[in-house]
Amino acid sequence: MKKQFIKGLIGLISIALIGLISIQFYWVRNSIDLRNAQFSFSVRAALAHISEQLELLDTRSRMGERKQNKDWWLVPETSEEQSPTQKIDTVWLGQNNDPSGVEIISEQFSGRIEEKPTTSGAGNWKGTGTGSDAKALYAPSPSLLPPLQMIEDLLSGFLPLGKQTPVQERIDKYQLDSLLHAEFAERGIQTSYEFAVFNTFEQAVVSSTNDDQMLRSIFEQGYRVRLFPSDLFREANYLKVYFPRQRGYLIETMWEMLAIAAIFTLIIIIAFAYTIRTIVWQKKLSEIKNDFINNMTHELKTPIATISLACEALGDPDLSSSPEKTNNFVRMIRDENSRLGVLVENVLRSAVLDKGEVKLRTASINMQDVIREVIQNMEIQVRQRGGELNTVFQDSNPMVEGDRIHLTNVVYNLTDNALKYSPESPKIEISTRNKGSCLVVSVKDNGIGIPREHQKKIFDKLYRVPTGNIHNVKGFGLGLSYVKNVMDKHRGKITVQSEINKGSTFSIYIPHRYEPEK
Repeated sequence: MKKQFIKGLIGLISIALIGLISIQFYWVRNSIDLRNAQFSFSVRAALAHISEQLELLDTRSRMGERKQNKDWWLVPETSEEQSPTQKIDTVWLGQNNDPSGVEIISEQFSGRIEEKPTTSGAGNWKGTGTGSDAKALYAPSPSLLPPLQMIEDLLSGFLPLGKQTPVQERIDKYQLDSLLHAEFAERGIQTSYEFAVFNTFEQAVVSSTNDDQMLRSIFEQGYRVRLFPSDLFREANYLKVYFPRQRGYLIETMWEMLAIAAIFTLIIIIAFAYTIRTIVWQKKLSEIKNDFINNMTHELKTPIATISLACEALGDPDLSSSPEKTNNFVRMIRDENSRLGVLVENVLRSAVLDKGEVKLRTASINMQDVIREVIQNMEIQVRQRGGELNTVFQDSNPMVEGDRIHLTNVVYNLTDNALKYSPESPKIEISTRNKGSCLVVSVKDNGIGIPREHQKKIFDKLYRVPTGNIHNVKGFGLGLSYVKNVMDKHRGKITVQSEINKGSTFSIYIPHRYEPEK
């Protein structure tokens, strides 16, 4: 796939993903707003019902109080039953049904009640005192009250004809809290709340808290309802209820829906990321494959061409008289054939390691001997370029358990890379040291170095550090991948330290004792 096509495809998928996520968030937000509106409606309905309940309770309380308090009438003392219309004066005695010992003072009568009537119901009260026409008290039944008095008695319970009762005396805080709790529970509202009753001066006269900050929140953000709306001539009082965790509570009530929405959104994002990653990775693999094929073609083309020329030369009849030239061409064919064998072996070896079909033939190995063997094979190439190949053995125990062939190839590949990526007059140093339960073998060079962003990728199969249009270093990108696979098989590891234009140091950690896979 072309780069422009991939960019366009990623752009379209990104737009679609952003659109889906935006719609998802819009839907969730609308759902929360709708739930908030339903919550507000339920709270306002509950408060309206509570206001009605409080007014009904207050009315019943005052009506009961009026029944318990009685008016006592002063009437002339006579043997005949007196009509209530002959009322002389009314005396309010509060909630005391027994007027004994109460001082009675009026325009027509003054004195003290001395004894009750002997019969129940309406009757004469004996008393002493002075008055123009009245010398006793008479208590008629409510049914005998005059119509005007009944109207006055009824209206006095609702209109502010006399002294007003403060709202804090008309409302019991604990009773109000119980009403709120029961009403909210009936409507499915199961979250904490705070309440307060405010007068017209915005003062809290009844509240569930004494915290000033909370009272301010109740006043500014609480749901409001007027109390005792039938009190037309009294000052207005308002009940306000505030829910500190309202938004969190609403989200908790929707957690199943929100969780499902979040899961689906996450699945979409993961699928999108995986798709993009796969597309990009496939493109990289395609580029690596093409690079590998090109490198393989060039690597195979040179020895094949050399062998072809040598064969043509050997076919020349003039060479039959020169055994020395014939031997040179034969040696050339043998060397190039060995080179082809090494190339094919590297590819096959990497494929076998990737499949996990390699079984290590472990034995006790002296790594100093392995390093000397590699140096013996590489020393001629290093000297041809005017370089140096040195060893620094600082280990006290060079013995490890491992596969000699693979460990030899590891040291050879690292040394070969150091030689290929070093300038003229390369300086290569192979050192050993002990660290914990491992033997550390380091190969240091003064080469071109590896950029930091590529250091973690160089161990990937077929990966080569980009060099632009410069192709002066031959290779397939299999060497370091092979080294890492071998170290993984030996339960070891490989690290790299590199700086641009200063060189690189590759270190392999080989356990002294091999522990096979379980």
